[in-house]
Amino acid sequence: MSGAPINEMLNNALRDTVAEWKQNGLSNEEVISKIENINLDDIMMSITDVVSTDFSDYFKEKMYEIELDERAKTLGFLAHQEQLWGKCFAASQTMYTITIEAAENICKYIDENASAEEKDERKFMFLALHHLHGRACQMFLEILTLLRNGFGDCAYARWRSLYELNCIAYFIKVQGEQIAKQYYEQSQSKIPHKDFEWTKGATNKKGEQIKITSFATLETHCEMGKVWNEQYKLACLVTHGSPEGTFKRMSIYETQDVIPVGRSNYGIAVPAEHSSISLHLISALFFSLFSYPDSIAYVKTLGKWVSVIQEMYYSIEQEVFPKKHQSGDSDE
Repeated sequence: MSGAPINEMLNNALRDTVAEWKQNGLSNEEVISKIENINLDDIMMSITDVVSTDFSDYFKEKMYEIELDERAKTLGFLAHQEQLWGKCFAASQTMYTITIEAAENICKYIDENASAEEKDERKFMFLALHHLHGRACQMFLEILTLLRNGFGDCAYARWRSLYELNCIAYFIKVQGEQIAKQYYEQSQSKIPHKDFEWTKGATNKKGEQIKITSFATLETHCEMGKVWNEQYKLACLVTHGSPEGTFKRMSIYETQDVIPVGRSNYGIAVPAEHSSISLHLISALFFSLFSYPDSIAYVKTLGKWVSVIQEMYYSIEQEVFPKKHQSGDSDE
């Protein structure tokens, strides 16, 4: 960065001014009097205007050099990240491909083999779950992209949204066609709606109507369990400006006294594991909507692949970061 510090510029300016006054014959008393009458605030504002203009001009001139330098650093990081986690990323990418191909095959089977009556009975459930599953696949790929680039906290925050899709898909699957229809119709309406108005008429296991006003109340009817509720709460802390999300970020290794401001090799395993489990769960909900023998095989395959991903990511984490606990048992 070009230019001297502002305090140095101010001192130099005052020194030069005093020297000029003395050359012009002013006495020490007259110099002191003039200094006392100087408005330093005005001078400081003038100097900062000059300095900010100099800074802007400098960065404008150097921005392509800066960008190339940062790009070189990024490529160096990505190469190291691939060296550490490459086979894990390959496992996640494979799970994405398995899921996409399975979904395409199932949709083709339903289109060609399901009766018109079956299709009509589950029309809106298929529509809703199909779109939710597609959105989940995209989120999984986004999470993988963030992990490849060393943004574990952001990946975990993105998993939070994937988990929400899991719960919504589960709720629709359990509640049935009418709720699925309302879910779709709310997206098409131009009339403002409350977020969970589409759940109107939903019932609990006893057949009693329930009122859903937030995701938290919807989650209580999805039987995801306490463990996942706690993980979701942690992801919320990571997403928002919480003390925990600020001082105990996933990208900070143990008690290392650093403040991450960019990419990190650390904090990769937990969001990778969680996203694979979530993709498996929402795939199971969608794939089982119609009776198709291959669907069961696809769901079991994805379940086994979750185990592959867990073993790969946590073995690498233990190897590279041996002090960290396994299976997402972090101290966050």
